[in-house]
Amino acid sequence: FILSRSTFVGSGRWAAHWTGDIRSSWEDMRATIPGLINMNLFGIPLVGADICGFEGDSNKELCIRWSQLGAFYPFSRNHNTLFARPQEPTAWGTETTAIIRAALLQRYRLMLYLYKLFVGAHEYGTPVMQALFLQFPEDTTTYDKDRQFMLGSGVMVCPVLEEGADTV
Repeated sequence: FILSRSTFVGSGRWAAHWTGDIRSSWEDMRATIPGLINMNLFGIPLVGADICGFEGDSNKELCIRWSQLGAFYPFSRNHNTLFARPQEPTAWGTETTAIIRAALLQRYRLMLYLYKLFVGAHEYGTPVMQALFLQFPEDTTTYDKDRQFMLGSGVMVCPVLEEGADTV
């Protein structure tokens, strides 16, 4: 298993990629969606961002929402710097742990589907994480959507990306 943040077009044949040291912020969480979609288009399907952010201190709400989003990243992990507040699911209390656990269980329920998507990426170069317009090219309203995405053709992910929001 090779994981790098320094990759090139097509290196996904040999290695996974993560987006590097992003900030623990709502803005950076939102930016992961188009960033990961682009990496898939560049031929790097096994890609993810540091869930809850890497630089700075995350907070409970951000970490919950990012964990819910990150459960659908092709490569999913929570990671932060030594000097930041702990942000693993158990650091926020039992209620938060249960919410994040539910998100991770959803990922595990999709594991066979994700595996199938990675086989397609390996054999045909099909992106695992896709912009909506790849699945709905005739719908011009999908061309500028960068706050939701598709996993293959069967799962649309519409995460909560705004602080204090409870709907999308």
